[in-house]
Amino acid sequence: MSEADPNATNAQSGQRQFGLRVNEDKMQTHYANAFRVHTTTDEVMLDLGFNMVQVNRQPQADPKAPAGMVQINWDQRAVVNYRTAKGIAIELGRIIRAYEERFGEIQMPQNQQAAPGAAPANQDGDN
Repeated sequence: MSEADPNATNAQSGQRQFGLRVNEDKMQTHYANAFRVHTTTDEVMLDLGFNMVQVNRQPQADPKAPAGMVQINWDQRAVVNYRTAKGIAIELGRIIRAYEERFGEIQMPQNQQAAPGAAPANQDGDN
C-alpha cells in the first residue's frame, strides 16, 4: 500500500492533493458461480451465489422423482449506484476481452445469460 503525502502541493496548479489510504483488513473472498440482478431507479443490486447439482442417488425408489436438482444458495449482495455499476461493467468488459484474446471466446449457454432460475432484472424496485 502506498500513501501520498496529504500536505503535498501540485507545483503546476498550486492545489493541495489528497492522499489515498486503502484498508483491506476486513476483506473477505467468496466464490460465486451464479448471479442475479435487481434494479431500482437509483441502484443496482447484484446477488452472488453458488449453484450445485444434487443428483438423485436412488432413482428406483421413486421413478417419478427428478434425476437431480439444482440448488442455488444466494449469500452475497452488492448494492451500487449506476455510476459505479458502469465502472464495474467497463472494467469487467476490458478483463473479459483480454482473457478472450489470450484464450479464445468464452462460450455461454444459448438460453442462459444469467444463473439458472434467476429472475429477470426488476425495473420497478420491488426486489
